[in-house]
Amino acid sequence: MNSRARKRPNRLPRGYTLLEVLLVLTLVSSLLAGVGGLMTIVQKSNNASKESFLVRRDLRRFADDVRDDAHSAATAVVEQKQVDALARFVRIHSRLSDRVTAARQT
Repeated sequence: MNSRARKRPNRLPRGYTLLEVLLVLTLVSSLLAGVGGLMTIVQKSNNASKESFLVRRDLRRFADDVRDDAHSAATAVVEQKQVDALARFVRIHSRLSDRVTAARQT
């Protein structure tokens, strides 16, 4: 018997089929798309958290300054025109703050 004519019944495949390669590529691309979407969500959340932290920090500093000023002012004389000017400033600031909040929501 010729050894070349004999066939080996337990022959292993030498590579991957096109179907296997396409399946793996599809799974990997789906996984990468999911990770990309997750990264976008995490980045938006991080930015919102940083902005919220900065606002709270500024409010805390402002409250500390007001508290320190109130403690250091044992006897303060405030005229009515100063109170009116402060009330006008607060109204204007409130309107601007409302506009900024409305603009961010749209």
